[in-house]
Amino acid sequence: MKKNSLIFILLIFMGTAYAQVAPKNILLNKCLFSYTTHYPYLKGNKAFAYVRVALGEEDYCTWSHKASSVENARASALNACKQQHIDAECKIVDVDNTWLVQEGDFSSITPPDNTPLSKQQHTLLTNKAKNIVLGECLVLFNTHMQDKGHKVFAYSVDADGRYACGTTHEYQTLRQAALDALGKCEETKKSMGKEAPKHTCLPFSDGKNILAGAHDYNLTLHKKTNKYLNLESYQSYVDKAKAYLSGPCLTQYKYYLRIKDHRAFYMAKDSEGKIACGHSFGQFTIASAKKYAYEKCKTSTKFKKINAKCTLYSLDLLSDEELAKKRILK
Repeated sequence: MKKNSLIFILLIFMGTAYAQVAPKNILLNKCLFSYTTHYPYLKGNKAFAYVRVALGEEDYCTWSHKASSVENARASALNACKQQHIDAECKIVDVDNTWLVQEGDFSSITPPDNTPLSKQQHTLLTNKAKNIVLGECLVLFNTHMQDKGHKVFAYSVDADGRYACGTTHEYQTLRQAALDALGKCEETKKSMGKEAPKHTCLPFSDGKNILAGAHDYNLTLHKKTNKYLNLESYQSYVDKAKAYLSGPCLTQYKYYLRIKDHRAFYMAKDSEGKIACGHSFGQFTIASAKKYAYEKCKTSTKFKKINAKCTLYSLDLLSDEELAKKRILK
């Protein structure tokens, strides 16, 4: 009984290990078309040969028919296949309308899903993308969602809001679509010189799913509130600032109150009461807003010969309570 059980388990394993793979998961477009629409109707002894590189989309197929024997049909098809000089092994995949491919004979491929996105899916992907995809790359992303075939949108962005992207579409394998999209994105970065984003390009979308998020780009993103100040609120901010700021820095701060997030305002004041300041606005991240405002303040202290440290005075018009809640330390 134990012996029979072992034989039964072995048979199950063998059936699993050598499961047959469907033609659509083996043959690329042109050869799949020939195999399904032309080859089945050929008469006599026949064989269909196929070759495909393990990585990439280079393939070739050929067939023979009306041969004197099955063996001759196989030999003829194989010989014709080898004439193409593709760096892979030609194999007989069909004899007399019997599909022969088993798991492991070729790397498996997945046909692209060209089902259009529903309105809900489109909105969901767009909302996810627009939080991180910037400028003309967002326009390219919207086009990418309408493309056919295997497609990939590759993207790079850093905390300073520098970005680059690349797309592919109408590919037969997702892997090759991803590799070429990443290559295009990196080429764009290279052409940008010093303005290129610091992060490497990543596959961001395959047209159906968002594949990367802010954390993958080492980013911490915060919502831009762009707090609007009516005249009364504006004046209260100004009145409070007068205890710390004066002259050109107070003028800068008044302008700062009117601009958009992410924004930061730094100031430095020495023992003699001399003041230097610097501000930033419209930055992609809070980290970037703080960085550029701080750098401007430091430059101003050197120019005015002020011996004082630049400290954060205001960030996105957030209160101390809001800063603590967001864990953004001054």
